[in-house]
Amino acid sequence: MITIKSIVSKPLVYSLIRQVFFQNRYGATIQVQCTHANSNPELTDVTFVSNANMQLVIKDSNTKFAYPTDYDDVLLDINDRKAEPELFENALTASKVNTNSIVAALSGKTRAQHLRVAEEYKLLFQITEDLKQKLTNHWLKKLVLDLLIPLKEYYVKELHEAMHGVGTNEDTLIEILCTMNNEGIRQIKKFMKKVTYKATLKSQIQYETAGDFEELLVALLNADRDESVKVHKTQAVADARTLYHAGSLEYAIECEFSRFIKRGLLTIVKAVRDLPEYYAGRLYASVKGFGTNNKRLIRIITTRNEIDMDLIKTHYKKSLIRDLDTKLIGWFRKLILALMMQPTHLYAEQLYNAVDGTGTDESALIDILCSLDNEEIRRIRQVYEQIYGRTLESHILEDTSGNFRNLMVALVRAERNESDLVDKTQARVDAQKLLEAGELKWGTDEPVFISILTQNNYKQLREISTEYEQLAGHTLESAIKDEFSGNLKQGLLAILRVAHSLPVFFARRFHASIKGSGTNNKQLIRLVVSRSEIDMDLIKVSYKAKYKISLEDAIIDDTSGDFKDCLLAIVGGNLSQQTLKL
Repeated sequence: MITIKSIVSKPLVYSLIRQVFFQNRYGATIQVQCTHANSNPELTDVTFVSNANMQLVIKDSNTKFAYPTDYDDVLLDINDRKAEPELFENALTASKVNTNSIVAALSGKTRAQHLRVAEEYKLLFQITEDLKQKLTNHWLKKLVLDLLIPLKEYYVKELHEAMHGVGTNEDTLIEILCTMNNEGIRQIKKFMKKVTYKATLKSQIQYETAGDFEELLVALLNADRDESVKVHKTQAVADARTLYHAGSLEYAIECEFSRFIKRGLLTIVKAVRDLPEYYAGRLYASVKGFGTNNKRLIRIITTRNEIDMDLIKTHYKKSLIRDLDTKLIGWFRKLILALMMQPTHLYAEQLYNAVDGTGTDESALIDILCSLDNEEIRRIRQVYEQIYGRTLESHILEDTSGNFRNLMVALVRAERNESDLVDKTQARVDAQKLLEAGELKWGTDEPVFISILTQNNYKQLREISTEYEQLAGHTLESAIKDEFSGNLKQGLLAILRVAHSLPVFFARRFHASIKGSGTNNKQLIRLVVSRSEIDMDLIKVSYKAKYKISLEDAIIDDTSGDFKDCLLAIVGGNLSQQTLKL
């Protein structure tokens, strides 16, 4: 049993779950006690138990029942336990489904979750068909389509292609089979039987390989490695003595074996001994000497989660950040370096860059401060002061002005009520205040809008919006558009849109970064990196529903080279789903 309490970072929860679930720890239990971003007093206890079918069983103290679920479902369930009707409406409308016929079914959390997942897969299927028709470059089409299929299907396809036709791609066999656990191999074998390949995986390997290398791969296919956490000291001594007579383990392998059997055995030894160190070595091999292996670099960095990368950096023989900084160039360099940073430190750096020097990047302030919860902002404030020797609030006060400054300072102070409580009477009172401070007043009373939008929880803001529309005959959003201008208008609209649907808000921000004649690469990097381990799948669904084009296609149209490939690896793979890759 692993117990996690008082978690203040949702990305950290995801990373911890992945860390346990994907590291040969079937049967492990994770007890998570965390506060939802918008419901501070309400604690929800969820227990995740990884079982033998490569699933997690959720035991929810609120609903008092347990059910098995795929890993992707777990991320959706944690990220958005209380589904936003607006997101469902957008997604279902995009697929020509009559939302009125199913809205009543959305009251149950698990039912809503499964409906969302089903809709997502429908959209992904449409995206795949579009990509097959639109993409002409062979390797680009292969990259993008591979990112849009289930992981076990990807592995089966790669293994089949490695042994199909003339010659055998031993590197692919080594990379996949020598680094996977028993259950992963069983899943691949099981899936292989369902597809239309003529032979089993074992028979293909026996036909395409020979000698000791064949025996190694067949042994791995048996998937009978002891994956318990028990240590048998007596047996360890006996095995060590046996290996000693053959020479030290790695030295013996180097001396006694050659070519593919040697590389396969060394991969197993390094992966079992220390997986982060193994990947650190591969990263070093990617950047050493003249030039870089950008393809390998992208695959490793975009498939490791936050905790993995911290461990890999620790094992890297030199300064990984310095090597990447000196070896890479352009926007690709900026993207890779952003991926290497802790989210809180990344936000702190981006906020500093937004207010330091000549000019102010108001869009960065809006994207970050209008979308984070109180605890995330407090952590950023702490890191900001540690790194830059001054408070974030003082820097914003110095670099901004007017009511936009007042709005940003109110957000930085992180005083929003984050309960789930809704007071309809107060909502009507606040709606009337907004009406009197805006449309019914000569001029606009900006502090009233700033106070109400920065102090109330998001459910209450939605209720205020409803009451406002009943009083005024039009939406609160349209009123803000009429009454305000410039950055203050954008900031107030951002808060209101986040309150209604965070994925839809970020879909809008992605669109803003890539639409038009030029691409705002700086904003695009910020959005991709900050949402990669949180809600990228939901953002993709919202983007497709709103703009009738996949986010991947939009990125393909507006970016190029390694920068584009890396963006696609993050957006298409959504990090969390590809932790096992490589």
